[in-house]
Amino acid sequence: MRLNSAQYKQLSTALNDVFGTEDDVKELARLAFDLTLDQLTLAANLLDKVNALIGKAEELNCLGRLLDAAIDLRPAAQPLKDVRAALQALLVSER
Repeated sequence: MRLNSAQYKQLSTALNDVFGTEDDVKELARLAFDLTLDQLTLAANLLDKVNALIGKAEELNCLGRLLDAAIDLRPAAQPLKDVRAALQALLVSER
């Protein structure tokens, strides 16, 4: 499932706001995909690394898994909950 540009921006912004270090993004990659961040992307900056996670989730049709992993790691992060609510109809179609 591919996100439209507004959905992509909302998810990218939320993930970048909540997972602000490379170690945070590494942990998310491991939990969401059972892969290391280096296996997913060789991007140099954090924004590109987060966007690579989104791209992988789109490719595998598992945006729900990425969001679930993010919320498991940061359960108090309202931006992630807002994105999940906004994408709920799309996430249901993944199943």
